[in-house]
Amino acid sequence: MKRRLISLLLALTLLFSISAAALAVDDIRETDFFEDREHTDLSFSDLEYKPFDLEAFNAKCDEVRKLLEDAKNADEVTKQVLSLSEDVRMASTLYNLIYVKAGQDVNNDELSQTQEDASVLATKAYDGLLVLIKEIIASPCLPALDDLIPEDELEDYANYTPVTEEQLEMEREENTLVSKYRKLSNRNYSATYNKKTWHESELVDAYYAGKINYNQYRKIYELCAIARANSVGPVYMELMNLHKKQAATYEYDDYAVFAYEQIYVRGEFTPSDSEEFSNSIQEYLVPVYKALDEYCQDQGQLKNPPTYTSEEALKLIGTNMAKLSSELYESHNYMLTHNMYDVGPGRSKTQGAYTTYFSAYGAPFLFSEEDSGFSALSTMIHESGHYNNFYWQAPIWTGESKSTDISEVHSQGLELLFTHWYNDYYKWDAEKAKNLVIDNILYAIVTGAAIDELERFAYSFEGELTVTDMNEKWAEICYRYGLYDSPQEEGYEWVNVNHIFEVPFYYISYAISAAGAFPFWIESAYDYFGAVDDYLRFVSLERLYDIEESFTDAGMDFKLDRGHIWDLSKRLVKMLKLDSGLSPVHDIVYTDVGEEDWFKAAVDRVTELDLMPPADPEAFMPNERATRGLVADALFRLNGDVFYEVPEYTFKDVQHGQKYAQAIYWAQENEIVKGYTSTVFGADNAVTREQTATILYRISGEKASEASLERFKDAERVSAYAREAMAWAVEKGIFNGTEEGYLFPRNYITRAQLAQVMSNYMDMKAA
Repeated sequence: MKRRLISLLLALTLLFSISAAALAVDDIRETDFFEDREHTDLSFSDLEYKPFDLEAFNAKCDEVRKLLEDAKNADEVTKQVLSLSEDVRMASTLYNLIYVKAGQDVNNDELSQTQEDASVLATKAYDGLLVLIKEIIASPCLPALDDLIPEDELEDYANYTPVTEEQLEMEREENTLVSKYRKLSNRNYSATYNKKTWHESELVDAYYAGKINYNQYRKIYELCAIARANSVGPVYMELMNLHKKQAATYEYDDYAVFAYEQIYVRGEFTPSDSEEFSNSIQEYLVPVYKALDEYCQDQGQLKNPPTYTSEEALKLIGTNMAKLSSELYESHNYMLTHNMYDVGPGRSKTQGAYTTYFSAYGAPFLFSEEDSGFSALSTMIHESGHYNNFYWQAPIWTGESKSTDISEVHSQGLELLFTHWYNDYYKWDAEKAKNLVIDNILYAIVTGAAIDELERFAYSFEGELTVTDMNEKWAEICYRYGLYDSPQEEGYEWVNVNHIFEVPFYYISYAISAAGAFPFWIESAYDYFGAVDDYLRFVSLERLYDIEESFTDAGMDFKLDRGHIWDLSKRLVKMLKLDSGLSPVHDIVYTDVGEEDWFKAAVDRVTELDLMPPADPEAFMPNERATRGLVADALFRLNGDVFYEVPEYTFKDVQHGQKYAQAIYWAQENEIVKGYTSTVFGADNAVTREQTATILYRISGEKASEASLERFKDAERVSAYAREAMAWAVEKGIFNGTEEGYLFPRNYITRAQLAQVMSNYMDMKAA
């Protein structure tokens, strides 16, 4: 159990993004991934805010304390703890409700003050429950928690440190500053140019009306951006200094570490890991993003883009929700029929989009001030991914939710899968619109890493940080990440990112989750509904903090490392048909392959042809044993197959989305590499040299060889089933044996040896 600040914990029930009738749909794809949950029949307009009764809550806690001296009261204590947890959920719900209402009218000081009060009340309620649990652990009624808290988490609860008055005061101050930021960011900033005052809101219309040319538009826009940065930027400095003090009260010297560990619960993924992750994005994915972005720009604007408003888009996507899943359709229809949304522009609405959860009612709520156009549709799909997760999410008695990194996969994954239906929305512009979605998701990865680097810079800055320091650093970062075409002295867009003000170090979640969402899209290219089911299976997982564990539990492979980003960059280049010579995506230099190594040429060849992707872009691991899955995959790639639609997943150890899955079922169907049994393949099992020869012999389709193996000192070691294949392989120069005259047929083949064998096989086929 992590000691998270409750105000920040509550903020994580607000998952950000970059009156309706029920939908009548006939084509509904039935799915069954989620357990039924209870949801209120009330509409949003029926939900009323009233201050949480903290006095009554504390009185209930005191009544429980009277029971703790007698172990016989354990069952009653369990009952009361669950009741109190429901009260805590109501306190959280009331806070989220007033958060929405305050966001609907950011200029309403009374609502802002009520939100601050609600935050403190929710904090005190949550804190009160945890203090009581700590007392229960130390009492004879400890068994009351047997079914509530796993034994390995009891120590964390026992060591819980109550919230102090100092921390509560900091929470109030933070809420005040956030309200101040919202008001300032909601202003329509202006600048004087050629003796005329221009406002931000009129620049686009003025440009298209011919009142100003493009260069004038850029200049006026920059002047307005400077005015915005100078107004909003100082609030960031105040919040940053406050956040550092907050971390110190929890005995953290570094707020970034505090946020990663206690707020976002990223497990072993630290700010240092984030730096390495961001570097790999900069090295491998930025070139792909720039190439796709340039391609999209060359394609020009959508010819006849639909002008859906956000509300129209929200209703429209329901039809395709039904085609994906009856469960997605159910959550979406609930939102519409109960008016659990507020989308579209509003003069006093806060900027951005998010989905929150009124947990006491089992009702998610979608908020957006997006107006219309392409982004309105993608935003509604994105937020619907969050909405569906909340709708089916099992209530956790402590009130904690899935980690932000996992939750953003829900939204971005749905965005990517929804491109399958873009012909319904964009007709002849569908392919262009799909590319724009991919471009936007890549942009999320790039900006996620860029913003995180800016935040790490700010929170580690020695001395007094200024708005100019932030402007200069942002400009430098943007150029490195391909967000600026040329170097600039200063950049000002960072003040438009509300996350860095309200939820610092949240933004890297977009990069992490987008990298995790792409595997669903890649799979969808050859097995669309298999990918949809994998996505739903992922969303249906119980609360897990570790994103890698979540993918493992869903039967998929995902690692937060350079290897994954490198492999993703290559797959995207191939799938998007971008320039295969993109650099540095394919500029691989292995640290464990020397110029003098006998296998150097072979390794270079299989790398260039993408036949044996390494786990790490800097290490080929030549001495590691090759596996059955790797051999199948190398032959699959050599055969020229990028996608193979698996008719049926029969192997229990090789399922949807797992590494080598396509290659293994392709090899099985073509009788190249068979399973041990009808249900077990053994993809990770090492493969011998004679087994490899047999596999190559099968795929070659060539006639048997009359060559003899007697010249090898260990010829008798060749198994009977492999003698014909090994003789053929020796005759064709695929296997040559050692200088000392040994074949070592039953030795496991290494990755270096497999690279050489694959190279020899290609030479033989080309002869």
